[in-house]
Amino acid sequence: MLDCVFNSIILYDMAEIRKGYGYIIDQVIPQKRSRELVRLIIPILIRWAKQGQTNKTYNHLIKELGYKIFSGIGKQLGKVDQVFKRFRLETGDYTIPMLNSLVKDKDTMLPSEGFSIVYPNYKTMTNEEKKLLVIGLDAQAIEYQNWEWVLSALELTPSEIDTAASEAVIRSGKFYGTGGEGENHKKMKEYIYNHPESVGIKNVKDREMEYILLSGDRLDVFFVLNDGAKIAVEIKPSTSPEADVLRGLYQCVKYKNIMDAEDKVHGNKANNSTILVIGGELSSENRKVREILGITVKEKIEI
Repeated sequence: MLDCVFNSIILYDMAEIRKGYGYIIDQVIPQKRSRELVRLIIPILIRWAKQGQTNKTYNHLIKELGYKIFSGIGKQLGKVDQVFKRFRLETGDYTIPMLNSLVKDKDTMLPSEGFSIVYPNYKTMTNEEKKLLVIGLDAQAIEYQNWEWVLSALELTPSEIDTAASEAVIRSGKFYGTGGEGENHKKMKEYIYNHPESVGIKNVKDREMEYILLSGDRLDVFFVLNDGAKIAVEIKPSTSPEADVLRGLYQCVKYKNIMDAEDKVHGNKANNSTILVIGGELSSENRKVREILGITVKEKIEI
């Protein structure tokens, strides 16, 4: 009986130890605005790690923070690393990976020279050595299983993609709005069929509207290029609600997989891609989904 009580006390103490480190951010970062930014940045980076996102740039982070331009983003990332170093020290958990390597320069797809603040030898490394280092650090961040605890322990609110309302509409199975096969959709489909160059498609050998895949799905427009590449185009006019545009992103994933499967069955080399063409603009949440799924989207296409 005493053993059970003693074990319960140990478990309770362990639980208490593994939470309540939010004060670290206040102690490490004296500037109020920087504290606010770090409390936003860490959840964003953790979301990227959980999603396996390794192609994010400083500009992506700046936009997620709500800025168009932010010249001091590197300094804020340095503060993130300071918080994590103190966090590891106080928890005694040195398995917690760094997150900074997930943010890269858009031209080199490597962290900038400022990364040497986090990793002192970075400046003296060759590009090949930097790539190997970053691949390893990114893998550690992606494979780490306790990010939820880190967020809780640092008393941070998770960064989430809020598409719940759109998902509920899609899963209801109801009609998605005035887009669909309405007049706007029909006109836009015919326009893309006749003007593929308007969405960057060139060297067309063959084309078809309402092309039927072996899954029974119908493609709005289907193109075969001179080199054999095939492109499925899904169209959402400006009248399409946000839920239908979200559905379109997932449709593009589905169509490419089916086209690849058809080629695999017939022993053909797969060279397939999809494009989502929309009359309006992606919402901020749908834009995040697009980046995760890697879908090509052409926005504000006018007839």
